[in-house]
Order: sequence, then C-alpha cells, then structure tokens
Amino acid sequence: MTWAIKRWEFRRLNEEAVEAFRGGRYEEALGVQARAVEIVSEYRDEEPQLFAIALNNLADVHLAREDLAAAIPLLQQVLEIRRETLGEDHLDYARSLSKLGGLCKEIHDFEAAKRYMREALEIRREALPVDDPTLTDDLIDLALLYYRLGEQSAALPLAGEALERVKKGGPTHAALLNLVAGMNKHLGAYKRARELYERALGIEREFMGEEGAGIVGTLNNLAVLHDDMGDYAAAEPLYLQTLDIWGEHYGEDHPNLLVGLTNLAELYSATGRTGEALQVWERALAIVDRTMELVFSLGSESHRSAFVETTYGSLWSFLSLVLEHHSDSPEVVRWALDVILRRKAVGAEALAAQRDTVLGGQYPELRPQLSELNDLRMQIARKTLEGPGQKDTEEHHHHHHHQLEWNDRKEKLEAELARQIPEMSLARRLAVADRRAVAGALPPDSVLVEFVRIEFFDARAVPARGESRWKDARYLAFVMPAGEPDDVALVDLGAAESIDEKIAALRSAITGEGDGGPARDLGAPAEGDGNVNTPEAGTAVRAAVFDPLADFLGRRRRLLLSPDGDLSRLPFEILPLDQDRFLIDDYSVSYVSCGRDVLRFAAQSHVEPGEPLVVADPDFDLGQESADEGRTRAPRHERQSRDLDRSRVFGRLPGTRAEGEEIAPMLGVQPWLAGEALEAHLKACRSPRILHLATHGFFLADQERAAGGELRDIGALEPDSEKGGSRLTGLGIENPLLRSGLALAGANTWLKRGIPPPDAEDGILTAEDVSGLDLLATQLVVLSACETGLGEIRTGEGVFGLRRAFALAGARTLIMSLWKVPDRQTQELMADFYQRALNGQSRADALRDAQLAAKAKYGNPLYWGAFICEGNPGRLP
Repeated sequence: MTWAIKRWEFRRLNEEAVEAFRGGRYEEALGVQARAVEIVSEYRDEEPQLFAIALNNLADVHLAREDLAAAIPLLQQVLEIRRETLGEDHLDYARSLSKLGGLCKEIHDFEAAKRYMREALEIRREALPVDDPTLTDDLIDLALLYYRLGEQSAALPLAGEALERVKKGGPTHAALLNLVAGMNKHLGAYKRARELYERALGIEREFMGEEGAGIVGTLNNLAVLHDDMGDYAAAEPLYLQTLDIWGEHYGEDHPNLLVGLTNLAELYSATGRTGEALQVWERALAIVDRTMELVFSLGSESHRSAFVETTYGSLWSFLSLVLEHHSDSPEVVRWALDVILRRKAVGAEALAAQRDTVLGGQYPELRPQLSELNDLRMQIARKTLEGPGQKDTEEHHHHHHHQLEWNDRKEKLEAELARQIPEMSLARRLAVADRRAVAGALPPDSVLVEFVRIEFFDARAVPARGESRWKDARYLAFVMPAGEPDDVALVDLGAAESIDEKIAALRSAITGEGDGGPARDLGAPAEGDGNVNTPEAGTAVRAAVFDPLADFLGRRRRLLLSPDGDLSRLPFEILPLDQDRFLIDDYSVSYVSCGRDVLRFAAQSHVEPGEPLVVADPDFDLGQESADEGRTRAPRHERQSRDLDRSRVFGRLPGTRAEGEEIAPMLGVQPWLAGEALEAHLKACRSPRILHLATHGFFLADQERAAGGELRDIGALEPDSEKGGSRLTGLGIENPLLRSGLALAGANTWLKRGIPPPDAEDGILTAEDVSGLDLLATQLVVLSACETGLGEIRTGEGVFGLRRAFALAGARTLIMSLWKVPDRQTQELMADFYQRALNGQSRADALRDAQLAAKAKYGNPLYWGAFICEGNPGRLP
C-alpha cells in the first residue's frame, strides 16, 4: 500500500476518532486513534508533524479517560518531535510546553510545571506581539501557580506585569487586582491589599451594580482581609452583604453560600457568639448535604473525592467549635455525631448507592427509567451548580421553568424507582443514617466508637499577627451504646501526631519492621520464641486511645470500632491490659468504615449466591519464560502501579496449599490450586457465598506528600542536569487502588516480562480489579495474606486498598491482615476460624476465639494479632 493510500486511511481514521471523541465515546475513539497512530508511525521521519498530531490526539483521548499515565509519555514524544523539527522558538513547541505544564500542575509535579510554563512564556514573548492576550494568559497562569505554591515573591511580579497589560477599568482588570491583592496579603502587606480590593470592588460595582452577583467574590475577599486583621466589626457587614447578594441571585440553598456561611460562623466563634455560630453551621451543613447529592450525581469517583476533600475544612471547623465550647452539651454532641454519620466515608457510600452497572444488571426492566433519571440528575446538577450567570430576566425565567419541570419529573421517577430499588438514592440513605437508626441496628450489648481525625481550627487566632488558625490535628471519639441514641459521649483523645507515632512504634515492636521501611523477604516473618515483647509500646497506645473511653463503655464488652487516620492500622485487640491479658481477652472487637454501615447488616441481596470459592497456593511461575529467553514481553491486561517493582518475585507459600486443602472440604468445594488460581477465572465468578484467598498480598506505601499536604510524585519529571531538559521517570498521583493487591498464578512470569497463559492475565489482582467484581451476595471474604488491610489512608474516607475494594464489590464481611503474617500459624488460625464459624458462631466471635487459641499457643501478637473482622460481625446465614 502506497503512502498516498495510507495517508487517506490515516485521515479517515483520524476524523472517525475525532467524531467518536466529540460524542463522548472515548473507548471507541481510543481504538480508532491508536490505529491511526500505527499507520502514520511508519512514516514518522517523512511526516513528523502528522505523527505529532496523531500522538497529540491519542493523548487527548487518554486525558478524557483520566489516564494521565498513558497521556503524558505521548505528549513528551510530541514535545520532542516539535523541538527537533520546528525548533525551540516555534509557537507549536510552546503550545506543547504549556500543555505539559498544565498536566504537571495537575499531577502535582510543580517544579516541572514551572519549568515548562516559564519556557513557553519566554518563547511567546519573542514570537507574539506585545499586546497579544495569550501573553497575559501565560503570565496569569504562571503567577497563579507560584501563588498556589506559596511563592508570593515570584508570583507578584508576573501578576503585576499582567495587570499592566489589561485594559484599565474592566472586569479582567478587577480580577487581576484581586489576584495581586491576595498576593500582597500573603506577603503581609495588608494595607496595600485592602487598597487593591477596594479598587477592584469599585470597578465591579461600576460594571455590575451595587447588588450584582459579580461583586460577591471581591466583597468576600475584602471581608476575609478584615477578619484576618482581627477587625471583626468591619468584616461582619461585608459577610452579611455577600450572603444577601448570593441568596438573591442563586437562592438560599445554593452551594455558593457555603463559603460565606462558613466565614460568618467562624467570625461568630471568634467573637464569642457560639450560639449564633451553631445556627449558621446548621444552615451551612445542610447545604453541604444537598450539594453532595448534586455533585455525586454528576461525575467520576475522582470528581466526587475532590468535592469531599473541599468540604473537610468546614467540617473540621464545626467540630472544633463543638469540642472547644459545646462538648458538655448533650444536644450539640448528638448533632455532631449525626453529622459524622452522614459525612464519614461518604465516597464509598455514593459508589454503593449509585452502582449503575449493578442496578442495570439487577433490574433490566427498569433500565430506561434509570437512564432517564441519570440524564435528569446531570441536567439539574449542571444547571444548579452553574447558577443564573448573566442571563436576562426572560431567559432566566425560561431556564427556571425548565428546572422546575426537570425536578418534578426527577422526583416522580425517584419515587417510582425507590419503591422497587430502595437502596438507590444517596440522599435517602444518608437521611435515615442518623444516630437513632444506628443505635437501633447495633448488635445487642455493643458500643459504637466512631473515631474522627480533625485539624483543629482556632477561630480567635489573628493571621495578621502571625498566628495560624489551623492547629495540630487531634483524634476525637464519639461513644454510643446500642439502643441508647441519646447517650452519646464526645472524648478528646489528644494530638494525632503523638498517637500516630505510638501506633508506628507498636507495629514496629511486633513485626520488627519500621512502617514504610524495608520489608522482610516475601513469604513470612521469621518465627520467634513466642515471647511477648511489646508491653511498653502497647501500653502507651492503650493509654492514649482506649483508656479515655473506658468510663463510657460500662460493662459492655462488644465493641464496634470505626477508625480514622492511622487508627486504621491498629488491631485494638492486641493492646495489653496488664502483664498477662490483652484487650482481646476481655472484649469482642469488630470494625466498620463508618457507624452507619450497621444499617446494611440486615439487608437482603437480590442475587442468589454461588458456591464458595477457595483459592490457594498459586503457581506464580505459571508459563514461566522470560523476555530475555527470546519471548515477547507479556501483554499488559490492565493498569498496574508504576511503583510495582518488576524485579521482585513472589515465593511459594507451602502452608497455603495445606490451608486450601483443609478449608475447601469444610465448605463442600474443591480448591483452586497452583495453575488453577487464574485471574480471569476469579473475575468471572459471581458472588460466591464465601471467598477465601490464601496467597501473597502486597501493599505499596503511600506516595510521598510535599509541604502543605500536597501529594508529591516520587521521581516524576526530574531535571536532567547534563542535558538541560527533563526525563519522565514516573507519572503523577495514581489511583491508590492500584497500590495494593493479591498475587495469583503467573504473577512472577509477568513481573519477569514473560508471557503468562491468557487466562492468567498478568497474575496481579489489584484493588481496582477487585472493586469491579460482583460480590453482592458474598457473605464473607477471607484474605489469608499479608497486609491486606493496608492501603492509602484518607482522613474521613478510610483505607483505599483491598479493604475498600472488597466492600465496594459488595462483600458483607471481610477478614484481613494489618501486617505480614506467618505462613504456618496463619494456616492453623484459618482452619480454626472456619470450624467455629460453620458451627454457628458469629463471624467476629469465631475469629476472636481462633485468635485466643493461637495466643495461648504462641503468645506473641505477631502470630495471632494481625487479622481483623470488618463489616457484619454476625453469624453466616
């Protein structure tokens, strides 16, 4: 085929891909564009710019799919092609620099972002006319980046230059005055900042009127400035005016009011008017609940997570007020617990509530109504969050009429569907998830302990005097007995950092490893002499996180714990009570991600469970033949963490075969062993009643955080001093569900770049893979592997890893480990657990009694303490 024919075929495919892309059919666009790239790649030397366009388009499809790991290398290629063929002074080269700079900013690789954006700006300075608006945009973008990073001294000259370029007295001028004012405030030049804010406000009032919606941003900024200076008398009327204008233009319940309400509540706290502050908080938190329903009906999990993170500041501020001024008010403490029960781990709740694929499969006859409801939710959410904008009165009423129609139809559809799918609505699920419902659903004689990690907010601090309002993080605990929703206690456990350090010391004392340090050889911890060598570290943790609760537990010995932060890494059962006893001796302990999880304990599945499944002793070397031995590199079946060490291998665990062969007959099935432990076959299973996985687990430590809490990619886009450029050594912040998983048959083959059998895929079952399994009728999942309860800890949202993934897949109860577990002792523990659970003991008690038996035999918590029970602790149906 000649190049002319191939060129025609390339253009046809490119146009087809663009059409699919514009229609939102990204998977289709991906396949078509990849074929277009393949055609033109043969002629990349003759047609480098055509090749660059094809790569750029393919990168855009990956970006639309939120796969930055695939997009950025392609854009690096485009950049290099344009540098070599067009030169470093060409505008297309500058466009590539800007695009990469924006993406690096998104993945929090800020040094690379600054480098790319600065180079793009300098090229455009030389190539474009002085008055070209692109230069102004570049200056503003780079200034905002420096501003975000706290580098005000670098940001201010750029913003000042942009200010000189814009037309004086217009809206853009006012926006830049706001930006420069903010930078001056951060530099401590409060007087200069006030002058600039007032100039901007004057311009906006001239263009938009005294009560125009466009002035509220500057009004709020000016109010915050007075607030930061401690001039509350000047700030309060500005806050009130802001709220009046927002309310007039957007409605009293619009999300835009949340910022103003939060600021006003904090001002009332600072001035000692805590009762008025609580009234404002009541309104603000109600808006958060309504906004959450809108946002969660719109986007991907990443969008939902981003929204949830933006709300934590207001939640922490509210809880700080309760802790400091109202911890002795039973009514306020009960209200605070209700707020936590609605907000904690809400991201997982939303995924469970709106699992469209699951609902579509369970209720095929309702698919048209579900599709219409999703469309209506998106229309309403977009229109509500968008606000009225600058529409004229007639157009505004027209759109308002449409919204009323949409809302009416949505409510009717929701009512129709709710009668048939009661689990569908997030709003309904959260509305009934208050302390009364939870207290009524708690197991008899149990106590719920809801832990919360907050950043403490000091409303009385004055930033203009160098005082920070955000203080050290603290752990709080809400304690509520079963059946007693009005008997709620709030306990301040103290500084979170100190508690986290004590937990790390205890884990290190037990396992012999530092948290985040080098791991032992894969396989199992070395067996010791059975001596308990952790009393000092354990006593310190117990004194910090359990002793303050003891007075509120009474005689109840069944604890349901909902941890937060690093408490998620602690099996409370191992805490020593005295020389000879641990918490497990006196208490039955189980775990939930949030207290409202108990409301699902009695829920019935619409799906019939399949027979139990036992997977053990996978043949990690299945199909072993490395790429070095003449084979092609193994295909990549799904996404994996870029930090997964391809040089590591998984060693056989002989005890897991014995474990599988012992447990499977108890469940009446044959185990999947060795080469039968295939990833594709496991993914194809539908809701086994019990799923037992005995293999290696892996957990990659949380990605490093830079100053200010920003996640920093390790080694991404590091400068290459010898070449004066950069090299891509890693990509930005990845999905944490890729950072933990289980090894199955063929895992070593894939790691060594060999080719496993097709049904083995890559042999690595990540938590992201797990979240897509169908476990809606699965009563029990047992992960008899190392570190299966670990993952990336997100305050308020739980542990992102296998722990979260199996819950999202629908599993009712999960037995998992919090450190590397010994092979032989784990085999004994698991066999004992199943014997008890299948004889009618509750899942939590069966695990506890099996652990007590192991404790009597081995002593050291290393051998019995790693496993915890999360989810429904009751008997197997």
